[in-house]
Amino acid sequence: MSQGSKMVVLGALVAVNAGLLTETIGYSHNTMAAHADWVPGKLLLGAWVMGAEPTVFRRNLLHRNQLQLHAWFGYQKVYHAEPLSLGALEIDFSVADKGYLVVEYARTEDEVYGVRLSRNPTFESVHFRSDAAGTFIDKTALAVPLEGDEEHTAYLALKDGRVTLHIDGQRAFEGPVPSGASHILALRGGRHPVSVHDVRATDASGRTVIAEDFSFPVDVRLVLACLGMIAGLALLPLLWARLRRRPAGDAMLASAALQFMLTFAVSGYFAIDYYLWSANYFVEGITPDGLIYGGRRVELEKKRRKFFARYAFPFLHPAKPDYRPVAQRLGYDSEVDPWNRAEAHRAQVARPGAQHELVEFDDLLGYFEANPLAAGTHRIVLIGGSQTAGSGARRLSDRLAFRIHDALQDQVPGPVALVNVARNGAVVDHLQKRYAKVSALGFELAIVNVGNNDALEGFEDRLRALLEEVRASTPKTLLVLEPTSIDEASPPDRIGGRDHLAKKHEIMRRMGAELHMPVLDLDGTVNAPDRVDAGFLWWDFVHMTSLGQRQAGELIAGAAAEMLVSTSTSSEAAPGSAETP
Repeated sequence: MSQGSKMVVLGALVAVNAGLLTETIGYSHNTMAAHADWVPGKLLLGAWVMGAEPTVFRRNLLHRNQLQLHAWFGYQKVYHAEPLSLGALEIDFSVADKGYLVVEYARTEDEVYGVRLSRNPTFESVHFRSDAAGTFIDKTALAVPLEGDEEHTAYLALKDGRVTLHIDGQRAFEGPVPSGASHILALRGGRHPVSVHDVRATDASGRTVIAEDFSFPVDVRLVLACLGMIAGLALLPLLWARLRRRPAGDAMLASAALQFMLTFAVSGYFAIDYYLWSANYFVEGITPDGLIYGGRRVELEKKRRKFFARYAFPFLHPAKPDYRPVAQRLGYDSEVDPWNRAEAHRAQVARPGAQHELVEFDDLLGYFEANPLAAGTHRIVLIGGSQTAGSGARRLSDRLAFRIHDALQDQVPGPVALVNVARNGAVVDHLQKRYAKVSALGFELAIVNVGNNDALEGFEDRLRALLEEVRASTPKTLLVLEPTSIDEASPPDRIGGRDHLAKKHEIMRRMGAELHMPVLDLDGTVNAPDRVDAGFLWWDFVHMTSLGQRQAGELIAGAAAEMLVSTSTSSEAAPGSAETP
């Protein structure tokens, strides 16, 4: 081989390795924070849910350079940051069994238009029109055969006030879109796997406005740096040969051998990272996919992240994005800083006249000494975990406690005050201690909404201790069977699994009968056939959307109102009524 040919081969190897290294480093930094045009909806919430921050800075959501809408407890909703003028929208996606993809493509001030493409018999494929909160106003069933896990293509064309949907080239829907609707694109999934591979969009003139493949955006600095490093390694044997007066041909062979070794090393690392490592959840204990990881794997991931964030091109590591402008445009609580959640553990106080306040828990007794309630005020305490605390609310005013309070004010005579002592992640014995600190406020009714956070072992004894503590100072108690999404995919026998929860619900039923405490089957009611697909109710398996919290609040308020104003002993529990032992 001539000297020139050897140089060409070496140059080709350098180019290949530079490309491999660029892709590998870019993939190691490929998170939602690197895609400024896309905003995870969970970060916009007035009250965060599980896995909200990791959706931005961990790689699960973009594993294999695809938008994995089932990652981090599922139900991900990702918005395009800017309004568009859509002429056509094309999305390549794949859906596993029981999965579904929701595409919202237009909205007015009060309504949202979209399609749901589904392999889940409970949540069928439809074109829908919903209100801003997510309640379906109307749905049109779609005949969309999404068989197998292969890639599908959805094509939406918007022209002359009408939308046409094609799936894999076959027409599936045609209907009107109101004039003046904003084209705000959002993609949403459920709990089961759904992946978006590519998104392409053009405006009415055919100009491309989105061309997204969810790979790490090209950074010229990274390309040049990788090319420089690989070229430098290729030159080392040549420089060494020149200094040692060795034949240039031998040096070029050595350089080529080094490049071949580098090719195998970098491509091997990239393959492991691309196909396996980036899909893992590196958290202690039970992960969002129901597995349990030990500390060694978690520590190894921490070192990998530290290496790429601090040493391997730290300029690629993004700062925390400011999502508040997007939150304001989409009707979320834009005054809440997504990265400062100091209010998460405060008690919620709802006073007569729909006054909603957040009060430091340890200051509650002093707060009511300084702001006493009028005589004759119904005093209610709400006890539970993060679902009860209102995690998942679009705005703080949408939280479950405030929804219960607002509904009760219309159903019972006299003023109503409600104190919510729920705390994220709290288990029953922790809630017992929290209640004991505020029991001196003299509550008339306690609403206990528990079940999801506790382990099954010892649950009955812990629940009994809590209810005895409550009964000692509060004359009436409503037990609420805490709901989860029927779409949950956790192992049935673990926390979060439906079977695991059902066993705790049975304990609560027995306890209610024994202690003569009414029981509200909120889980059975929100998952009943006439409610389960009334709209978008969940942000993960346990945390409800504002719509879900509104529905739950109305049901709990209906049962609580009966206890406050009635002495009925009917054993038949209508929806929103409690089962009376």
